[in-house]
Amino acid sequence: MKRHKEFLFLCLLFCLVTVAACGSKTDTSISEEREQPETPVIAATTEPKATSAEADDVSDDVSLPTNDEELFTLFIESWKSHEVDAVYDYCSEDIKSLVNLEGFAKGLFCVNDVFGGINDFTDIECADETGMKKFTCNVLFENVEANLEVVISNKTIMGYNYEMDFITPFEYSPADSITERYFTIDTGKYELNAVYTDSGKENAPSVLLIPGSGPGDYNETAGLLVPFEEIARKLAGNGINSLRMEKRTERFAADFLPTDGMEEEYFEDFGNAYEWLAEKDGKENVYLLGHSLGSQIAIELADRYDVSGLVLMNGTPRHLADILCDQYMNLDPGNKEAYLSLAELAKAATKETAVGAYYYSATDNYWADYNELKPVDTLKKLDIPTLIINSHSDAQIFETDIEEWKKEFTDRGNVSIVIFDDINHFGYVGALSGTSDIYKPLQFSDVLIDTVVGFIEKHG
Repeated sequence: MKRHKEFLFLCLLFCLVTVAACGSKTDTSISEEREQPETPVIAATTEPKATSAEADDVSDDVSLPTNDEELFTLFIESWKSHEVDAVYDYCSEDIKSLVNLEGFAKGLFCVNDVFGGINDFTDIECADETGMKKFTCNVLFENVEANLEVVISNKTIMGYNYEMDFITPFEYSPADSITERYFTIDTGKYELNAVYTDSGKENAPSVLLIPGSGPGDYNETAGLLVPFEEIARKLAGNGINSLRMEKRTERFAADFLPTDGMEEEYFEDFGNAYEWLAEKDGKENVYLLGHSLGSQIAIELADRYDVSGLVLMNGTPRHLADILCDQYMNLDPGNKEAYLSLAELAKAATKETAVGAYYYSATDNYWADYNELKPVDTLKKLDIPTLIINSHSDAQIFETDIEEWKKEFTDRGNVSIVIFDDINHFGYVGALSGTSDIYKPLQFSDVLIDTVVGFIEKHG
């Protein structure tokens, strides 16, 4: 239910409906374009079990709702008691078509592993919006406070959204010897949620994870998928530390102006994140891992900072507008010429000619800034180890992109190219052929992790 101003962020994937996530944000509404619609396995979490007393509380103390207000009460009390079967019955058919009861429950309960149990709900308010009721409140977890929105219409749950901030830092241990610190990084303009995953190994190498385009939380959550959490914890299991951070366009999208560009979307904030990580672990052994559009950003950041190496995961050497054009033409081949025209206009945009026109949901000001990036030329100039990872099963990146990587970098000794057959855009095993696939339990690729770990160990 979150509105992202008039500037709709680009996505290197299809448009999605985000129903639930094991991260800082969940949104069950019909979402705007996200690049995270940049894959599944319900994270490395387990579902809390309701005690018999809790189950009795739900059945005895919470009667079935007779109006929207009572349905909201059922929602929050059922979440608190870990018993949401009755709530699922009141979800819209759109939500049920995307996620089954088990996925719906896990989407709520998995956050409790990290953030603790729910102590209370406070500051409950209700507002009428276009015939629907939006209920808001604060959710007091043991470790963090969240803002919750639930939209209800005619005793039907149309969507819910919760957001957290880590102003009060806390720690969580997902496994023996591994510690995660949840905190905020002051990037100069914003306090952005971040997670530092400590492997417990002395003098360990570190990796800064850089997400793809569009609003993205620190886990790069899409539906029930949390690829950055998967990567961070699996790297830690192999003795490698990491830092992941949300983009400012996740919680502060209203501040993103039509004249803003790559500096505001990426470089200011992730430059600060790099400096934090380099100070924490030492800059002698810091790597950048960029996913999707984040791979191009990682290349440009490597040109600004002294990094030890690059991992480019399911990215592209081509212009972003060309990728979007190909994606739209696949979905809507009847309007091929219109999409080709939009791509050419986006690629021709300059700061001198920009007038605020929109191409592929971004202004020509944004495209003019993006057009100054030359990731292929920059990577050729950089003399650092680089690992390029792509897959034939990536539905958001095309065979043309794989061939272009090979054409430009096959003969460069400091660049390794690894192409998988069965890994999707987010790094999970299995194809993502439609929106509902991100709500299915898929296994994150251990082979992908082994490839990244081997690369870092070789050059560390």
